[in-house]
Amino acid sequence: MEAWETDIPSLPHVTDFQGDLHSNTVDVFAALSSLRVLELVVSDLSTAQARAALSAWTGLTTLSAPDAGLTDTGPLAPLSLLTDVDLDSNQIQDISSLSALANVRSLDRAAIRSRTCLPWSPTSPSATGPASRSRATRSTAWRRRKTSRR
Repeated sequence: MEAWETDIPSLPHVTDFQGDLHSNTVDVFAALSSLRVLELVVSDLSTAQARAALSAWTGLTTLSAPDAGLTDTGPLAPLSLLTDVDLDSNQIQDISSLSALANVRSLDRAAIRSRTCLPWSPTSPSATGPASRSRATRSTAWRRRKTSRR
């Protein structure tokens, strides 16, 4: 799905969203108040408003936001139900805010650059994929892992 509309009605019954978000990221986030699974293909989460809207989704369990303009994991700190996180191709240098998220079992390490502070170590083998794989391969592998757990 590609979300371009400017007046998006409230859709509290929608729990999964996969698609592209462009300039109306905050509007879409506000309309999808019951989201559990968010898989973004193209998005911009670099604005303060988008980061605040992401932080408000406390029921989110799965997040895939590759190349979304994130520089830290601070907006994820309130998302205590998160189990699967894919932040490939973001410029994240510090994942220390994930240390409080006890439910995280899968973390795409390719999102984390070499100078990252890693105070938290996931125990899931799915969190240890090689950073040398292509983005498409990593995303496909992540989706297979996620699908196999349902």
